[in-house]
Order: sequence, then C-alpha cells, then structure tokens
Amino acid sequence: MKFRRTFAAITAAAMAVSSLAVVASAEEATVRTDEEYFELIKTVASVSAKLTVNELAPDTADGFAAFYMQNQGGDWAWLAGADDEATADVNEDPTVKITGAGEYEVKWDNVQSVITKTAGSVSISKLKEPAAEWESYPAFGIQVGSDGITEVGATGKVDAKVTGVVITFTDGSTMELPEFAVAGDLLGKQEEWGLSGNNVMFNMADLIKAATIVEAPADDDEGDDTLGDSETVGESEETPEKEPAAPAKVELANGGKTVIDAGLVRTNIINAWANDPDCVIVEKEAFAGANLVSVKFTVTGVTEAFDAWLSFADSSWACQFWGEGNKDNVGGSSTIVKIEKDGTYVITATLDQVIDAMEFIAVCTNLKAAEGDAIPTITIDEIMINATIENEPVVPGESSGEPTNPDTGVVLVVVPAALAAAALATSGIVLKKRSK
Repeated sequence: MKFRRTFAAITAAAMAVSSLAVVASAEEATVRTDEEYFELIKTVASVSAKLTVNELAPDTADGFAAFYMQNQGGDWAWLAGADDEATADVNEDPTVKITGAGEYEVKWDNVQSVITKTAGSVSISKLKEPAAEWESYPAFGIQVGSDGITEVGATGKVDAKVTGVVITFTDGSTMELPEFAVAGDLLGKQEEWGLSGNNVMFNMADLIKAATIVEAPADDDEGDDTLGDSETVGESEETPEKEPAAPAKVELANGGKTVIDAGLVRTNIINAWANDPDCVIVEKEAFAGANLVSVKFTVTGVTEAFDAWLSFADSSWACQFWGEGNKDNVGGSSTIVKIEKDGTYVITATLDQVIDAMEFIAVCTNLKAAEGDAIPTITIDEIMINATIENEPVVPGESSGEPTNPDTGVVLVVVPAALAAAALATSGIVLKKRSK
C-alpha cells in the first residue's frame, strides 16, 4: 500500500497541523525567500531529532516515523532514504519503528545520495533543477503514523513532540530548529492510487527559513601570528596525530543479530538506526583510540559460499568502508573472507586515522536473501581494537547446547557460555522494509 509515498491527498491537512503545532517565538520572522530555502535544502547532508510519542492510535506499538523531502506539485516526487531500490545500497532505512509511548531518535543520513539519484519513474534529481521549474517548493519535514490504519474508514490519532532537530549541510555548517508538535487525526481514505491517511506530516520549511546557520569551524587559524607561551619559532603548529590506544578487547552485550537488509545477510554490531537494542551490542565509545579493528565470528547453517567483510563508519564519517568497490569508501578498508562452510572466521578493518568512536559497524556479506528465507547465523565471538585476533577454528555443535533459531530452524553458533543465552534471545531475522 502506498501510504507514505504520496502527499497530495493530505497536503492541506498536514500544512494546517504544521501551522498550529510550531512552538517558536512570535518575534521570529522569515529571513529566507522561497528561492533561498530551495537552494539551501539541496545541500542537506543529514538530519536528526528526538521524537517523544505521547499517543498513537489505533495501536501505539504499531507506528513509524521518518524524515522526508517531497515536491509539492508536479510529479509529487517522494524523496526518502531507502524507499527506492536504487538508493538502498547507500542508505540505512530512515524509518523508525514506534513500539510504544516514549522517546525515539529519528535520523536520515546520506541525504545527498537520494537527492542526486534517479529511481525508477521518480526523478530524484529534480531537486537539482532551477526553482522556477517547480510548481511549488519541496517540503522537507517529518512524518509520524500508524500501520494500524489498513482500511477505509479506520481512524486513529497522532500526538507527538519533536525536539533537538539538527540539520547538517554539505559544507559542514549546521542549523538547529525549535521544538514543534506533530499531532492530528488519522482516517483511512480510498484514493485512485490506493489507501491514504495513515500519518501526519510536518513541513519544516518555515522553521528552516527563520533559523540561524552555524558555520563549520575553520580548519586553521589563518592570520593569527601570535605565539603562545609554549610555542617556539620554527616548530610546527599542526595538531599532533592522535596516538592509538593500547590493544584491548571490546566488551560485547551478546553475539549480535543476523538480519536481512537491502536483500543481503549481515550481523549488526552497532546499528542504532534499526531502533532495535539487539542491533547495538557494543558501546560506540569502545572503539576510541582505534585504527585497527579485528572481529572473530562463527557461522552456522551455510548452504552456499559467500564473502564477508566489515562495513563501518566512524563518528566523524572520515573512515568508511561499505564493501569492495563502493564509491563511498574513504579512509578505511577491510579484509574479505570466503565463507564456504560452518566455522569461525576473522576479519580485520584498517583505518587511516585514530578514531574517537564508531558510528556504525557490521559483519556484512554478499549473500542474497529475502524475507522468510532460511539464512546462516553469524554470531560475534570477539572484537579487538589495535590487535589482530588469532583464529582458532571451532567446529559448531561440538560443545554442549545448540540453540536453534526459531524463525529459520538454523542451528545457532555455540558461543562462549556467558553469551549463549543472549545469542539465543537475539537470534532471528529482521523483516524487510515495510511496503510503501
């Protein structure tokens, strides 16, 4: 069902909600024209915010939230992170699953990869066209809704608050928006293209027009010839490179969760965007001081050969690796191992600089799978920073206890005793992205 990919039928209601819901100073005036706003949002690199859900009917545990861009006229082109197959390879799905009242982090990274790509019949590159060629200016906002609206006449309600919105632009500058509410009634309606009315949208355009841009810090202190007390003429004023931390083992919460994402099998180590605690088994700061990361993992249920490697991005996105040949690789690389049978394996990532934290890391593969397929289970056994793990092969099933994945029937890895229960609890497959 095409709920979230069409905006035309609910534009008036959404804009009415937006105008009433803003919590901002009455003294704030629009300082950017439509044309200036248009040029500005073409340079959005990422956006994040905290969403507080007070009420979501008909079922608070069956909701979703996500940022979006959309042409408010013409072809009503829908621009969102992983909604289209052509952009799914470089974007985590920005849709957050709402499982009850409370606070959620909503993020959309790699926005530029969506703005500059074309997917199917939807011209994603339209944001690059002159503003004069649009019937109206693109909306940039957030939507909150319920998947419980599945038929005509079904009703519901959204009552949520958005705070801490931070927009980062391609030049490194940032913008913070004041808090606002996303609230309104839901009503399933039959349109020519399908069912609508399962979400409330808030267009942030007016807030963006009035907000202040904070420039990115300068890389150097040009023009400042003053020497500090400890500086000596002739000595380098460059910031010394960070020293790598001592080799250390990273503490694991459990063995990780093997999932299917964008049609490929992987096990998340840190993936906060999945909004699933089982997909974050390590603290991001555990990688502070690392320029080498070694991961030991065990695979069971292998039925065909595939390759495995570490995909990752550090907290500053200066070191990234997404697979051999990926155009977004920068500042890092990973060994690649061939998985031909059940057993334990080691892969190691090398980073060009010492990092402060790891924003995302996962054992990724080129093994294709679809929802419901029986897939191998990849369990994380050990992670070291600044040291390579020696691989001591283990034949799965030789020690006591062989927990079984209830969804696939695949025998799970026998992990160290301290992790066995957690591995069983977190095994399973994450379903593919919700139909639009």
